[in-house]
Amino acid sequence: MLVVVGAGCAATAPRSAPRATRPGVPPALRAASPARPAIVARSAPPPNAAFEAWLASRVEKSVHLATPDGRCEHMTVSLRTGPGVEGWIAPYMTQTGVALFSFYFEYAEGRLTLRDPQVARYAGSAPHASLASCEHSIVLTSANAEAFSWSDGRWYRTAAACEAAVARRDPGVVRYGSCDPLLDRVRSLAAQPDVLSAPSPLLAVARANRSVFRLSRADSAASDASSAPATECVEWSFRPDARSGAHGALRTNWASDDGARGYTEFVYELGANTIMLLGPRTEVTRRPRVGGIGTVSFGCEQTKFVDVAANGVVTAAGEPWFLSRRACETARAATPSPAQNAGVATANRPRSNHDC
Repeated sequence: MLVVVGAGCAATAPRSAPRATRPGVPPALRAASPARPAIVARSAPPPNAAFEAWLASRVEKSVHLATPDGRCEHMTVSLRTGPGVEGWIAPYMTQTGVALFSFYFEYAEGRLTLRDPQVARYAGSAPHASLASCEHSIVLTSANAEAFSWSDGRWYRTAAACEAAVARRDPGVVRYGSCDPLLDRVRSLAAQPDVLSAPSPLLAVARANRSVFRLSRADSAASDASSAPATECVEWSFRPDARSGAHGALRTNWASDDGARGYTEFVYELGANTIMLLGPRTEVTRRPRVGGIGTVSFGCEQTKFVDVAANGVVTAAGEPWFLSRRACETARAATPSPAQNAGVATANRPRSNHDC
């Protein structure tokens, strides 16, 4: 009986004993398992959540970027109104009328695309002037109270954080990829106090009702590349609506293979070393079939920095605008591929709100 009682006592051991010996759970796994595995397995929030909350916090924000020469540059990030997340990043300035540089940007899902560093003058509503086109994308890799870290550098949230990183020789200088050479040129122009006060080189052309010629992709080149040239010289004529020639229409006439005729034009305004384009507006003046006159307009605005190249050719945002058909044809023969630029020769919809 004592043996039976002893067995009975073993059977009525504390409740934890059966749990420790329950079938299906190997001892090694029981020893290694944490007490609350669900908490350990929980993933951290994505780094772009903090950045998106910061972007939405107010209209204009500040960041500090380390420069290659060991300085910290105070930058403002301004959002445009409307759909999408896009805007400008530019140096913070307390003065007005000072020439600056700026970047246009678009943001989506942790990726920031920087486009077209431009010369700007913050005086009233003066526009940004595009010098040329480029594009560089960076990806957000981490975010904390000190900085937003990108695949090419860091945006520090305070000046003290930037200065501390420079002092410890870990500045995280922001790089702009293929836009770096263009940004150097824009910075040098912005350092000139009169860069946006000189008269536009196109002003005399507009006053004389003259034309410029742009190298553009031929309409039929894609369908019949064997017989059609890859490029053509398209004439755009200035049609000023005032004696000054500073504003008016920039128009090109066209005819399609099916017999339709019409014209495409931009409203232009010549500023100091700039040309602002609004449009384009395309009107069909003759159709091969019954259908009347049709008009198509796109809402687009872009301001291009106008310069004179070494060979005397006027450039608008880095694209040559030839002052004679002969000069354009000479360049066309030497350059089989067209100079692609989001400008007046292209009547397609803009790739973003600041393109034409």
